[in-house]
Amino acid sequence: MDVLLIEDDIFQAMVIGTVLEANEGTRVAIAHSGAEALMQVDHLDYHPDLVVCDLCMPEMDGIELLYRLSKSLPDTSYAILSAANDDVIESALRTANGYGINNMAAYSKPLSAVEAQDMIRSLNNKQQHSSPSYQPLVFNRDTLFNAISEGQFEVFYQPQVSCQSNAIWGAEALIRWNHPTLGVLTPFQFLDLVEEYELMSELTKFVIEQALADAAHFQSTVPGCNVSINVTANDVSRRSFASDLIKLTQAFNLSPNSITIEVTESGFTKDATTMLETLTRLRLAGFGVSIDDFGTGYSSLHQLMTAPFNELKVDRSFVQQIMTSDKHQKSVKAICSLCKELEIKTVVEGVETPEQLAQLRHLGADIIQGYYFGKPMRKGDFLDWSKTYRSFSYELTKLTA
Repeated sequence: MDVLLIEDDIFQAMVIGTVLEANEGTRVAIAHSGAEALMQVDHLDYHPDLVVCDLCMPEMDGIELLYRLSKSLPDTSYAILSAANDDVIESALRTANGYGINNMAAYSKPLSAVEAQDMIRSLNNKQQHSSPSYQPLVFNRDTLFNAISEGQFEVFYQPQVSCQSNAIWGAEALIRWNHPTLGVLTPFQFLDLVEEYELMSELTKFVIEQALADAAHFQSTVPGCNVSINVTANDVSRRSFASDLIKLTQAFNLSPNSITIEVTESGFTKDATTMLETLTRLRLAGFGVSIDDFGTGYSSLHQLMTAPFNELKVDRSFVQQIMTSDKHQKSVKAICSLCKELEIKTVVEGVETPEQLAQLRHLGADIIQGYYFGKPMRKGDFLDWSKTYRSFSYELTKLTA
């Protein structure tokens, strides 16, 4: 593993470099300023696996350097080293995230051997378990319309597991596009265009019908499996949405108790009265109703207090820093505690490591979703996964207790 260490203090650079190189297979290159680091990256075409950067440096501080490096090394992992206060470090992490740096961690000075090992191990875990990054693509309206009409889209399922018992709770239905030449595409690569071309209602209709059909099959093959389906604010703002969904579940001989409808928090600026009517009717019929991406919108608590949600999905951004940020740990703990008082289930997404799982169990989360248990997969693969998983979930419970 190649590491670029940027530290202006020569003695500290030598000590930190020695600590890092004590990890087998780690090679450290040292730059004593931001300018020197940029020269290595831009002019010598050096592409390290990990950049370790001091925040407080003369001439060019760590924030400015991270901004510049994010342009040259967007897929590299980064670690901040600093003796600054925790709130300053957390602000730096959020700033870096805004630059598009996703694999980011922070460590206090001086760096210990244990922390160096954790830094290297965390990078390896992210490389092995993290979801891949994708670039958005451009398609015209006819291409997308024909893809929907010709059945090129498919519903994948990502497992959801009980945080306390490790039993299978259910799965979230996620759309994928089986493009004839580009292969399997994720929503990030096409969903904005689907909305722009006003094709979301057609695509959502397909997802709901396919997910309900698969959910009916899961009832006999994965007993107790709950299926979560994402819908838009426009869907929930349609007065016939609840009635149409009830009719579909009856057609598939499904109990509404096995279906959860997820609504993204940012969509609650729409027709609030009609949305409240729809959500209330869904709850009365027995459906679960979930507020998705909780913590990313501007009026989260207001929506939680006024709408009949019985599930809350904690946004993955909280999980990314849960092992290194005291604020993130306390925030998740507060959310879980509040939800328990309100008798609302918490689902935490983006879990990728056993350390995150153990921490979330300690903080009181109910349901876990993320690459640690399984990536989004086709229906048949999900059924195979569920059989394999059930065979060792008891051992997993003992190991993570």
